[in-house]
Amino acid sequence: MNKNIVIIVLTMAFIILGGLLIGSLVTRQGKYKTRIQTLEQQLAYSSIKTPIRRNTIRDTIKTATTDVVMAELIDLRRQNAIDEKIIADLKLRLSQIQSIQTTGIGTTDTVTASVDTLTQSFMYHDQWSDIRFSPRDTTFYYNIRDSLMTIVYREYKHRFLWWRWGTKGYRVTIVNFNPHASIQYNTYVHTK
Repeated sequence: MNKNIVIIVLTMAFIILGGLLIGSLVTRQGKYKTRIQTLEQQLAYSSIKTPIRRNTIRDTIKTATTDVVMAELIDLRRQNAIDEKIIADLKLRLSQIQSIQTTGIGTTDTVTASVDTLTQSFMYHDQWSDIRFSPRDTTFYYNIRDSLMTIVYREYKHRFLWWRWGTKGYRVTIVNFNPHASIQYNTYVHTK
């Protein structure tokens, strides 16, 4: 009877010890999983600021290409990468958002103005801009026009002769038709 009690106590001790060991491993695995998710979120947010690869086609048309960032909406929300006030102003819900693109453009040029003798103002006009300065009332008027085309395309993972399959990732190319403007930054986030 004494041997049975010792065997039962040892069995219970092994069961408790095994349970604690398994619980410790599960907790550690949960911490690793949480850490991996946090790192993925940080990677997604940091990769939003993707570098721009610039090119020129037809001698004057500038293009800029960036990678598409695939991220969960909840992760972007946690990282404050989404301007929720703008979405609210548009009367949209976050669950409606499929993708967000933000593009910054800078326009610079040096031009020679002509003088209008009737109004005593300096003027410049071309296909992309209208500029007028009137020294009489010190008004400066300008209108800069721009035209952008955004193309989102898939990069194939595998190629053999004329067959292409698999998806390596997505890229965004922006074609800027104004020769005086340049794309400063571009981010394109597609929600999962």
